[in-house]
Amino acid sequence: MTRSGRDARPSRALAPSAVVRVVAQWANQLQSALDPSHAGQALLPALAASTGATRASVMLVNPNTGRLRIVAGLGLPSESVGRDLPPAPRRISDWVLRERRSLIMNGEIRDERFESSGPHDRIASAVSVPLPGSRGVIGVLNLSRVGTTIPFTNYDLEGLETASAAIAAIFERVNELAVARRHWRRAEGRQPLSAAPDGRAASLAISILPGTVPSPDVCTQQTRSDGTLLVMIAEPFGAPVPALLAAEWLRGMFHASARRASGVAALAAEMDAGLREHRPGEGARAWFGSLTTNGQLSSCAAGYPPPFCLPSEGSAGERLIEGGPPLGTAGAPGDYEATALRLLPGDGLLVVSDGVLQATSLAGHGFGEPAVLGLLHDLWPGSIEPLVDALTESARKHVGLAVPTDDLLAFALRFTRHR
Repeated sequence: MTRSGRDARPSRALAPSAVVRVVAQWANQLQSALDPSHAGQALLPALAASTGATRASVMLVNPNTGRLRIVAGLGLPSESVGRDLPPAPRRISDWVLRERRSLIMNGEIRDERFESSGPHDRIASAVSVPLPGSRGVIGVLNLSRVGTTIPFTNYDLEGLETASAAIAAIFERVNELAVARRHWRRAEGRQPLSAAPDGRAASLAISILPGTVPSPDVCTQQTRSDGTLLVMIAEPFGAPVPALLAAEWLRGMFHASARRASGVAALAAEMDAGLREHRPGEGARAWFGSLTTNGQLSSCAAGYPPPFCLPSEGSAGERLIEGGPPLGTAGAPGDYEATALRLLPGDGLLVVSDGVLQATSLAGHGFGEPAVLGLLHDLWPGSIEPLVDALTESARKHVGLAVPTDDLLAFALRFTRHR
């Protein structure tokens, strides 16, 4: 019996061998780029062949212990690779590292400064060369000849010293990439905020859908002893790594300045001046808000999209446009202004990020203010938690991607009453 074309299941096709080879080659190159042992194992055979060496090793300083570690070996026991060398004051490699000088040793070691690490290996000649990195010697290259009477010469030594800086640069870059990758993964693994604790005068809600770009939007708050709630929402701009550092700086600066600032405009001015002084060339869009226990609201949009008013009665959507330029770009402290208004119980405020307002579909259509106003028409007055969730999720669906490129943030507060 034969199956019809509709019922037949296609066999699983295998990738062409040429594709498999290229993928395997790149996978190996990437692994070598992140692991110094792979780089060492690739370099040592060429170094040994060019010098007639039968044994070779690359030793690098372990930054955690300050001791030499064999990261790659040729003709050495496998168990010796990947371990720190035990303390030995008269070890030749330690002397080369400490003195930053190359050394040739022919025949049996008779110099009282040194002792052989392998007295029974019958090494006829050995050479040790320091590996000069950008901030000092990072390790030692060792080559030895066994089973021959031909010694290393100064000519051999000069050739190795000529290549030593380039070899050291390879290992420095490999280590930098490995460290950078660990921190980059940690930065990308930040957890989104799904809720915010209530203040003494307000209920708060926040929704953040992280984007693929790791530079984060920041939302943080502080409550003064008199019950006044202060909130900062900020979006550092620029390259991802400086933006990540600026985000943490802004968070700390806000908590250091919020208690003493006389108002949100003064707070924006102080943080702008601090950013220009301590992190010149970096900037951030930010919104600062404060709400007292009797409903006095102040708003300052420093380059951030102005917030939307949410009155408990009447139409929602009026925007509080007072503010100033992004932090780090102002020309004078007086460049920042604040809006002040009194909220009644049930009134609220909505802040949405550029990521939401500028979300663009695959067809090139923007989400924009009209979509936000449409959701406010449908969901306000109502609970603020479903409102912020609907805004970020609607923007994500509008983009048409499972994960947006920019962070999608929506924050809302509702004044309750004096507690």
